[in-house]
Amino acid sequence: MMLSRRSHSTSAGCFLYFTTSITFAMPVCLQRARFGRCDEAMERASNQIVMRRIAVCLCGVFGLLIGAGQAIAQQPEDSAIPDRNVPVQNLSVRKVSLDTGLVKSDTQHQGQATRVVDVLDALKRLKDGNERFVSGKPRHPHETTAWRHLLESGQHPFAVVLGCSDSRVPPELIFDQGFGDLFVVRVAGNVVDTDVTASVEYAIDHLDTQLIVVMGHSHCGAVTATLDHLTNIDDEPAEVVSLLYRIEPAILGIDPALTRDQRIDCAVKKNVELAVRRLSRVPDLRRSIDAGKIKIVGAVYDMHSGKIDFQDEPSRSRRTPLTTR
Repeated sequence: MMLSRRSHSTSAGCFLYFTTSITFAMPVCLQRARFGRCDEAMERASNQIVMRRIAVCLCGVFGLLIGAGQAIAQQPEDSAIPDRNVPVQNLSVRKVSLDTGLVKSDTQHQGQATRVVDVLDALKRLKDGNERFVSGKPRHPHETTAWRHLLESGQHPFAVVLGCSDSRVPPELIFDQGFGDLFVVRVAGNVVDTDVTASVEYAIDHLDTQLIVVMGHSHCGAVTATLDHLTNIDDEPAEVVSLLYRIEPAILGIDPALTRDQRIDCAVKKNVELAVRRLSRVPDLRRSIDAGKIKIVGAVYDMHSGKIDFQDEPSRSRRTPLTTR
């Protein structure tokens, strides 16, 4: 640690005082010796020298403490807190795990990156992450260069999230997760089709993911378009019509006496339930559900509050034939 200039000047001053004291003390001793008091004078001079040496030592220690204190004070207050955007090679080898708050080595991080997370733990991680997001205290985990390098050998996301492609609802931010944590499938209206089903099955079969979350959101444009164009749905482009037809069953049966906003909110929830039921009917997924290997749950994101409302998995009694076109 570098000492400040003040500590150097203090030490130099003490040393000068020490040498000057000796220079003046010796003539006094000799002068008094001439009058027959040499022993007494020498003793007094010796005592003065000893006391001044002690004073010099104390001054030197005090100067060192001042210099060290100034050096520490000149350091930034947050210098011990690594910036998540600073390359990891410039930081200490030891890292703090953002999941547990414990210090972990690269080897331990490697184990965490490949660990299979069961349904209950995965659901808790999502809920905890959303709470951090809502409170305005996200951790932004798993964004370091070292973590990305660990993921080059493979991925093991702890949850699949089927969400809407709306730019206002990114799952990784809403759940406060990082690289490799979530296997995200996004499509307008979070609808289920062949491509979506194939993506979900890939995560289950090849990545050992056990939790599937179907996430809708308030003010969903696809659901709103279906509700507003229910009587003239064919006026939309052919590709959009195909998408809206998949949402249409969620719109049917909604109480027309509700306000428009209430009908949209109701349709969003029903559309999530619809997607959960459709995924639950896929033969391979159904077998995994019955065997207790995976769980499919619905969730609705409130854009205003930022909160996620998780729904229970529909029971088998609710698995009724769907109207598809």
